[in-house]
Amino acid sequence: MAKHKKLNSSDINKNSSTQVSHSINKIKENELKYTVILVIIFMTVFVVAGYVSLKVSNDYMNDSILYNYSLVFNSNNFTLTSKDIFSDTDGLENVKTKYTIKNNNNSKYKYRLILKEDNLIKQKCGCVDEFDSWIIKYSFDGKEINKLGEDMVLAEGEIAAKSVIEGKIRLWISDESSSEQVGHFHGKLVLEELK
Repeated sequence: MAKHKKLNSSDINKNSSTQVSHSINKIKENELKYTVILVIIFMTVFVVAGYVSLKVSNDYMNDSILYNYSLVFNSNNFTLTSKDIFSDTDGLENVKTKYTIKNNNNSKYKYRLILKEDNLIKQKCGCVDEFDSWIIKYSFDGKEINKLGEDMVLAEGEIAAKSVIEGKIRLWISDESSSEQVGHFHGKLVLEELK
C-alpha cells in the first residue's frame, strides 16, 4: 500500500494565488450548474407526481363528494365475475357492499344512487370486457330483488338535513346468464343529486 505524502509549506506555495482562485471559481460554477439542474429535476418530479395524484383523487372525489362537502358519499369498489353467478336465493346470501350518505347541510337533498363502471380499476386490470347491465341483480333489504336497467339506477331517495344514511346492497349476476357472457365488471356506487 502506497504511503501518502504529507503536505508541507513548500508544496502549498507551488500554486500561485491566481491558480487557486481560478480553481475555486471553476468549482463554484460547477456547483451552481449542478444545483440548477437538480432543482429543475426535483420540480419536474414534484409537478408530475402532484398532477397524477390530483387526477386519481379527482376521479374518486367527483363520484363521492358533492356540493362543497355538504353531501358526502362513501362506498367500497367491487368486482363481479363468473364466480358471482347465483340463483336469487344464493344471491340474497351474497356479500354486501356498504355505503354511507352524510348530509352536513341544513336542507334536505333528493338523490339517485347509480352503478358505474370503475374505469380506473378496469385499466389497472387490463380487461376489456363488455358487460350487459341486465345480467346484474341486486337487493337492498335482502327480500326484494331487482334487475339492473340500462340507466344503471339502483335507487332514488331523500336524505334529511344533518343526517346520515348507512346502507348495504347485495349484488350478483343472474343465473339466467352463461359464464361465457360474463367477464369482469369493476363497479362502484355513485351518488347524484336529483333536481
